[in-house]
Amino acid sequence: MELVSGRIIAKPNNEGLLTPKLKLALGLVFFVSLIATLFILKSSHAAVGGDRLSEFTDRFNQRAKIAFEFDEFVDEVTNIKTVRIIPKTIEAPTDHDILMKVEEVIERFGRKGVDSRALAYKIVKEARRQDFDPLFVAAVIKSESAFDKLATSNVGAKGLMQIMPATGKYIERFEDFTPVMNGKLTDPDYNVRLGIRYLKYLDETYNGNRVFVLAAYNWGPGRMKDTFEGKRRIPPEVMNYALKILSDHQKWRTELHMELSA
Repeated sequence: MELVSGRIIAKPNNEGLLTPKLKLALGLVFFVSLIATLFILKSSHAAVGGDRLSEFTDRFNQRAKIAFEFDEFVDEVTNIKTVRIIPKTIEAPTDHDILMKVEEVIERFGRKGVDSRALAYKIVKEARRQDFDPLFVAAVIKSESAFDKLATSNVGAKGLMQIMPATGKYIERFEDFTPVMNGKLTDPDYNVRLGIRYLKYLDETYNGNRVFVLAAYNWGPGRMKDTFEGKRRIPPEVMNYALKILSDHQKWRTELHMELSA
């Protein structure tokens, strides 16, 4: 640089910023840092796989949501003692187990005064009759009405599963659905029956993609069709609705399996 009329003018440095000595020094620093990092990682790995194996497995088992078996072995490539984590085989929950879980969910999230045992029985019985997952149905009802059989939305959806009157009429025309004379959407039995059949229809329509199933249930199959044709996008609130239900469903399933494996 040079001073011209009180101003500093920068001139290009043709020799470059990194001299050979500086390059060598930086290379040595990088090499030493790399060796130190690898040593630390190897030591940490060995510690977890060696002396602290039992502590690690105990802590993992406490935090895990399902029971695991642990098999200690030496890795042939790294020669480091480590642990293989193997999920245990857990018996499938019985209808009674599921009934108890749905009842617990209703007690936790339902409005006061709800007969949680009677409602859980309705949900599990009808879901089993239609060969559908009772916990998934319970997760939908939690988000739709908080287990309030008299819930009514500002657009006219009614009952536990918030069925629109037009949707109810549509489901009643399914060949395998036997309509009830003067069936009311506020009747828990009939509402759950309609809602499960509609979920099953959507599940068949979207080949088991539960995100699409829930988005269509909340937003409508017509709008979903527009989405597939590139005319619309699924709104964030609809995606949040779907993901919340899937999260609840997975959480309750995990809790149930953990309880059974205890």
